[in-house]
Amino acid sequence: MHDPTLSVRSMCLVVLAVVAGCEAGGPGNPVFGADDLATRSPVSAASAEVLESDGSLAALTAEVRQLRVAVEQLARSQTEAQALGAALSGQQRRVEQITQQLDEVRREIEQAAGRSQGFDGQAARFLQELSVTTDLAGRAAMEHALRQVEAERDADARALQDARARESNLSRTLALEEDRWNALLARAGQAGR
Repeated sequence: MHDPTLSVRSMCLVVLAVVAGCEAGGPGNPVFGADDLATRSPVSAASAEVLESDGSLAALTAEVRQLRVAVEQLARSQTEAQALGAALSGQQRRVEQITQQLDEVRREIEQAAGRSQGFDGQAARFLQELSVTTDLAGRAAMEHALRQVEAERDADARALQDARARESNLSRTLALEEDRWNALLARAGQAGR
């Protein structure tokens, strides 16, 4: 990562070196002429005119202040961009996590629905066999097996209902997190302009 404090310090050192160089030239022997300032210096036109007119240290100080403000604004922009990037990354992970949870719950629902159909088939077979069985011991065994299948089917139905409730909650949560993701993307787009 890029340290904005280091960038500000580097810019200040460059500015101080320029100021020292200008002072070394002295008033009668400037290191940079007016033409050099207009073509090489990243100063604004108004600042260049002030430097041309009096070449004073006050004008240079004003330019240094403007540069400092520009560097501070750049550092702020970089910090905001880094924060936005971190927020986007975190939000993307959150959306992926919820999507994965939702996929798992949907697999649970699919499996529970399949088991429920199997239980229904077993119960139907036991009921049919009960209708034709006349042996008391055989009927008792089938009734016991039927009760077990019905108990398993009821437990599975409750699990299916719970899984569907979780699916509904996760779907709503995913929609909210995707809205947040889209809002962050919009902010990033506006910041990029």
